[in-house]
Amino acid sequence: MSIPPPFPDFPDLARSLMLLKNKLDQQVKDFEKDAQEIRQYYSPRAKFERWKVTEDGKLWKEKQHKRQEGCCDECKIRIEIKGSHIDHIQPLSKFPELAIDVKNLRLLCPDCNIRKSNKYLP
Repeated sequence: MSIPPPFPDFPDLARSLMLLKNKLDQQVKDFEKDAQEIRQYYSPRAKFERWKVTEDGKLWKEKQHKRQEGCCDECKIRIEIKGSHIDHIQPLSKFPELAIDVKNLRLLCPDCNIRKSNKYLP
């Protein structure tokens, strides 16, 4: 008949459990950090920022500048392509599904875009 192995004493068991808990806590923190990075990557703002530097985004901006005859869509002053702002007519903060919907985009001068902020001005 074999003798069962002795149970670890309570202090050793408690130490082992604390080490395991600390390791799990760190893994949870790492997971939460990864999840936050994934959420940020797929956020509407990030999606828009990536789109506007693509060939499609740059081409849209050139064509929109011509459609608007080189003028701010709000105050009608002349604007250059470089330095003009792409504005979300319906604000991105309130309509995230329209992040890269070109029907919801227009070019504004920096002053008008800053003044508009996240308001909807039809």
